[in-house]
Amino acid sequence: MITSPMTLTRSVSGWILGIVVLAFGAFAAIDAFARGFFYTGVATSFGTMALVMLIAWTLILPRLVVEPEAVVVHNATCVVRIPWGQLREAQDVYFVELTDTDGVVTRVWSAPVQGMGQRRKALRAKASDADLLRHGVDPKQIKDREARLRDGKGISAQVMRYKDAQLKAVDAGDLDADAVNAEVTKTWLSLQWIMLGVVALATIVMLIIA
Repeated sequence: MITSPMTLTRSVSGWILGIVVLAFGAFAAIDAFARGFFYTGVATSFGTMALVMLIAWTLILPRLVVEPEAVVVHNATCVVRIPWGQLREAQDVYFVELTDTDGVVTRVWSAPVQGMGQRRKALRAKASDADLLRHGVDPKQIKDREARLRDGKGISAQVMRYKDAQLKAVDAGDLDADAVNAEVTKTWLSLQWIMLGVVALATIVMLIIA
């Protein structure tokens, strides 16, 4: 049973890239100021800030978090919170995909599926489900399908096992059933992209002036 939020996926490469870009940008800006190119230094500073923000929004901040009542997907453009009772299944395709009870699929940007063999296996499973649906058969009724979703060491299998554990905790009275069965929420991260746009625009203006 999960008692506190746990982060399952996060990009280490994003941190490394961000630090490298910040270091080079800071060096270039200081060098420009030292040579007397004030506007070039300011433009370099803003440009570095814009690049670091872009790396942060797209590589560092995206993550998959499991909480006592829900699984939360932090993507670059939005945050989707799926209570355990609303999560139908998790599958590995090109990215980990979480499907809620309404059939809406949320892709986890921070969890690309590793290995072509695993991707081909996942795509074959998805094609098989689609073929069953075309013939009027609900894939969820296949006896070993639910067990297969929980097998393995992948992120999607972990999520399904966490779901099982949390729903058992609800049955045992250790978790609030209303919270686990709440509505799926999606929050768009508009402000951070507006901030990035402002910094990028400032960079362009400084370059024109320089």
